[in-house]
Amino acid sequence: MNGEGLRAACVGAGLPAERQSIDNVSVAVAGWVDEVSRFLGVLQTAIEESRPKDDASAEVRALVGQLPALIRQCRAQVPTPEMIRTWVKSLSKDGAEAQEVEV
Repeated sequence: MNGEGLRAACVGAGLPAERQSIDNVSVAVAGWVDEVSRFLGVLQTAIEESRPKDDASAEVRALVGQLPALIRQCRAQVPTPEMIRTWVKSLSKDGAEAQEVEV
């Protein structure tokens, strides 16, 4: 489920305000994560299709060879919208408990 699907599932009538807040934050974060993932995909493709200049240092040449694999690893670890919602909900509960203790 992408960010739009999660948003559609969350905007139903009758949701408590706290849940709507969690859902709104979750959708926003999921959208941002999706954008970063797409950017990494473009970057990965660009690096895979490019070659370092002839005068590039050995370090640059080695890094150019390793970067696509590193980017693939990052993209494989991108959290799903459901994972993001769970994290936001968990953080929200921790924050609410901390506020109750402070009062």
